[in-house]
Amino acid sequence: MSHESPFLLSNTVCVPAGRYVRHCDASASAPGRVITAILYLNPGWDTARDGGQLAIYNDEIHASGLQPAPEPLVSNNQQHLPDLCTLVSPLGGRLLLFESSIPHEVLPSHSQRCVVAAS
Repeated sequence: MSHESPFLLSNTVCVPAGRYVRHCDASASAPGRVITAILYLNPGWDTARDGGQLAIYNDEIHASGLQPAPEPLVSNNQQHLPDLCTLVSPLGGRLLLFESSIPHEVLPSHSQRCVVAAS
């Protein structure tokens, strides 16, 4: 008997330094994705040194239909960041849950990040 899970569960993923551009986990190809869960496994993470924050865009930005920024968000005027998004540091043991339709991106990181993710 086959059982299809409503979640796409990734294994523990350790990604090298870098970034993920703005996106939504729910899409036309994955309409059943409702909730995204991210568990960070990064002991000793120092956001000032390592970067890698998750930018979760506020509803006003999502509703406006703005397109993804071609450049990392951190290159924009940081004075306005609180108006655009909520920044979450990938601290070890932190669990995030949010709607999969909410746009988000990983800002540039300078160290390997380890996560368990499901959506």
